[in-house]
Amino acid sequence: DIEALRRYFRYHWTEKVAFNKASGLRVDRWDPDGCTVSVDYREDLSAHPGMIHGGVIAAVIDTCGGGAVMAGHDFAG
Repeated sequence: DIEALRRYFRYHWTEKVAFNKASGLRVDRWDPDGCTVSVDYREDLSAHPGMIHGGVIAAVIDTCGGGAVMAGHDFAG
């Protein structure tokens, strides 16, 4: 069941990937057309007061790219 696999990977991305969970990453959209993720600003994720660290931004881009592939994957043999 493709939808069950999509639900599993969405859950995995938010609850089982340690960095995603620690950073508070949220999956806002996860469907065959891709995914949207977000992270709220937190002082412990900052480079300077009021500015999120570039490494966090890079990690979110990487995570969203991988998530888009998994969200849109047809899982056909």
